[in-house]
Amino acid sequence: MTQAAADSRSSRHDVLNKVLNEVEDGTSGNGRVSVGDMVTALNDRGFGAICALISILAAMPVIGGLPGASLFAAALVLLIAGQQVVGRHRLWLPTFLSKRAIDRDKFKSGVEKAKHYVGWADKLIHPRLGWLVDGRTERRLIAAAMCILALTMIPLALVPWGVFPPALAIAAFGIAILGRDGLFAAAGYALTAVTVYVLYAFSGLIAGWL
Repeated sequence: MTQAAADSRSSRHDVLNKVLNEVEDGTSGNGRVSVGDMVTALNDRGFGAICALISILAAMPVIGGLPGASLFAAALVLLIAGQQVVGRHRLWLPTFLSKRAIDRDKFKSGVEKAKHYVGWADKLIHPRLGWLVDGRTERRLIAAAMCILALTMIPLALVPWGVFPPALAIAAFGIAILGRDGLFAAAGYALTAVTVYVLYAFSGLIAGWL
């Protein structure tokens, strides 16, 4: 293997950890970490990285278990992915969302836990099946699927671990865009189907609670 190939392979295998490190470094020095801080730290990475980060953190019990955290994550994904659907190039967040923050210690703990889980995914990320991720239409379809998944998180937040399937699907879509990996996009679509089934299976239970 040539040095160039080795460097390329190493770079691909460190996609998610680089994102987590970037957002951690970009928000260092603050007692609390706001949504605006995270978006600013990931601005050059695009909406895929931001949605992946939000969903990964939402799936972590240390953050996702906070009251209202899942609903807040769903609202953020819906807002961010929705802008991609309509073709907006610059990400916009309302001030009240941008200023929402959590304690840095909880944020750091969530990031550290996430790093343990994303290591295996980094080894699997490769540019492939580009027809699922590379075109503008394909990315808008992914963004639309993210919006649907974000909407399902609202009722599924009432079910223990109910937001895990949609959060995982959103993360898969975000990784697909970030790593130009169509296999993760396919996994995202499959997990979307699983999420719809879970929502259907628990619809009676959820309706009884509402």
